[in-house]
Amino acid sequence: MVIHTTDEYREYQLFFDGVLLDQAEYRIGAYTFNYEDRTKEEMSLCYGFNISNKDRSRERFLSLDPAPLKKEAYKVDDALFETAYTIRPMPTGEGTYYRWMIENPHPNKKIIGVRLTVDNPAAYNIYVMEMRAYPNYPVWPYPQS
Repeated sequence: MVIHTTDEYREYQLFFDGVLLDQAEYRIGAYTFNYEDRTKEEMSLCYGFNISNKDRSRERFLSLDPAPLKKEAYKVDDALFETAYTIRPMPTGEGTYYRWMIENPHPNKKIIGVRLTVDNPAAYNIYVMEMRAYPNYPVWPYPQS
């Protein structure tokens, strides 16, 4: 499990009905798991899928849309929808962070390290608040809390 965010900003785009997020276009970095047997496994970070911007708001406000069905409705930051079902937004004093449950693709191998790579460090940052093993994976190299 990792709790992270980024200051990269991209306009919200609704992906639906066969229009899927292009993982190469939206990739902003990766976590690389290093295993005891010297193998590696890369887990891509894709904006809008498993990470998003830290300045997303969870505040509700009245919609200004003149459409009759939305006139009295509350609205939230649409960009929070882009990560629905893949990560959980978490408001903090430093902005919105996102909890991503990363499944170890090789649960029988011992992880000895994790490396974060930012694809364009001159343009944006990725901030990690916490990273720890999920309790069901006993092969993590340090004791569970």
